[in-house]
Amino acid sequence: MDLRRLEQFVAVAEARSFSLAAQQLYVTQPALSRAIAALERELDTSLFVRGPKGVQLTPAGYALRESAQRILMDAANLESAVKRATGRPTFRIANYGSIVAGLTHTTIAEFVRLHPEVDVQVVDADFARGIEPIVSGEYDVALLRAPTGLPTLEAVPLFYEPMRALLPTGHRLTREKSIRYQDIADLPLVTFPPPIPQQWGDYWLGVEHRSGQRPSAVYARTPAELLNAVAYRNLVAVLPEYVDKLSDSYGIESVEVSDMEPVPAAVAYQTAAPSPLAPVFAAIAVDVARREVKQIPHGSLVTAS
Repeated sequence: MDLRRLEQFVAVAEARSFSLAAQQLYVTQPALSRAIAALERELDTSLFVRGPKGVQLTPAGYALRESAQRILMDAANLESAVKRATGRPTFRIANYGSIVAGLTHTTIAEFVRLHPEVDVQVVDADFARGIEPIVSGEYDVALLRAPTGLPTLEAVPLFYEPMRALLPTGHRLTREKSIRYQDIADLPLVTFPPPIPQQWGDYWLGVEHRSGQRPSAVYARTPAELLNAVAYRNLVAVLPEYVDKLSDSYGIESVEVSDMEPVPAAVAYQTAAPSPLAPVFAAIAVDVARREVKQIPHGSLVTAS
């Protein structure tokens, strides 16, 4: 079984859209559709069902996704071990849900151009593992949202953008131009899993808007799971504005939360024993953000105070 086809399958499964997955993989949609069709023929089963709200996994598709993610991670670790043994440096970049929005590809491509001697590997982070892979050095850098500083992480801010509440299509609040957090405080919430630092979890749970109380919530391991929960379980999520592009294929609407402090997109790496390339990558990301922030609707640069 071709690892590339497994990567393509996982991308479609997580995006729930062939067009979005094709953009993320930098391939054409027809080519991606042909690759998935070939994988289905190889396995003699259907993996996806197409519907009005995007593509859904079949039972066989769910089973394959779990195995495929493990296989791809094992293959990446094996490749890293071999390349370390041969002397070529490996640099692993974790992407926490396309957090750097339209600048992700530009930033990584610029790093690759400037450092062709480095083997760059980009992985989609598992939110259920929190920041442990960054702190342990499994990932050399991560692209994420960092609500507060942490002693174990160096987080280099790139830009801010407004926060938005994601709501099921037709929800009464989507008719508003903007809302306050209290307008959604009583609605059932979906957010990131508990392994993230408590300070960060408090931010995503809106604790400061709830008199310091932590509400109950449903937790999602991936952005796709979070969007599914909003679309089909009538839950609400609060995320930066970049998710508007991801939510279109899910039939989700959003509205700005005017009193929620924006959280910066950032490059993060461990403080204890960082890769020598980590601050280099961060500096490139800052430079790209300064040049290309116009690609981010309503994005604003982080500047020194």
